[in-house]
Amino acid sequence: MPRTLMEVKCLKGFTKAMEQYLETIYDLQREKGSAGVTDIAEKRGVKAPSVTYVLRKLKKLGLVNYERYRSVSLTTNGEKIAKDLERAHKTIKWFFCMIGIDEHIADEDACEFEHIANPKTVDKLTQFVEWVQTAPRSPRWLEHFKEYQESGEHPEECRQSE
Repeated sequence: MPRTLMEVKCLKGFTKAMEQYLETIYDLQREKGSAGVTDIAEKRGVKAPSVTYVLRKLKKLGLVNYERYRSVSLTTNGEKIAKDLERAHKTIKWFFCMIGIDEHIADEDACEFEHIANPKTVDKLTQFVEWVQTAPRSPRWLEHFKEYQESGEHPEECRQSE
């Protein structure tokens, strides 16, 4: 059974939609304490038979506990992967906002990017974002970048002597 996001992404037939279902179930479990097929269908904007089809696949992979007419829950591995996806989304969104992308667009793009990016890329980006969030504020490279975005020129103090 897959235990990491990387292992899941390498599985033949595992799709972006399946990742999104894991995230939806995770969100519903946190919001309501449980997730039902109807709740999942409503949140995903699909019909119940579509949800059932995906849940059967996720169950075979050991990522959800699913029985007809009962609530759905994530297995330990399913929850770990959902948390990894959530972390990736938050990291990517923060990075996009940091470089000046509108928050709404950053959120939409992060939702797409988290599913197509190699988990190793997301790990490196996460390390970078966590470093930036905790790094000393000097030198002021992030402020310099924002100035560059506005003016199209490097701030005077950043220019290398020629």
